[in-house]
Amino acid sequence: MNVPPDIVARVRAEFAADADAALESLRAQPPLPAEPSRSLRCAVFLAQGQLKLLQQMLDVARTDYRDVIFWAEYTNHDSPRPKKVRDLDQPFAAAAALRAADDASSPDSRLPRDVRRHFERQEKQRSVRKKPGRKP
Repeated sequence: MNVPPDIVARVRAEFAADADAALESLRAQPPLPAEPSRSLRCAVFLAQGQLKLLQQMLDVARTDYRDVIFWAEYTNHDSPRPKKVRDLDQPFAAAAALRAADDASSPDSRLPRDVRRHFERQEKQRSVRKKPGRKP
């Protein structure tokens, strides 16, 4: 998959030593059903420079790309009226204009709490399965 230049620049800035591996994951990504650049931007934004989290976000995007868009672009996820705070359909530089506070927010605030819990539960289940002498 062709990765837009703004996404390449953001990956190089956020993933540091893992940037090449992150870019390879993005390039190896099969074409997403709709809004591929937007979905990739959202996955990179939510990954917070963590390669493992990027892969998880790409897996989610393959299942339903709307999830990563919702998590990345909106706040108040549990409310009946979530608020759109960024537009990642635009390149990262343009999207930052909608939400200048991106850089000021803590990294954990990018990924909704319920989503973090979901991935933590999955990780815990995997680690339990890997322990010797325990049945999966």
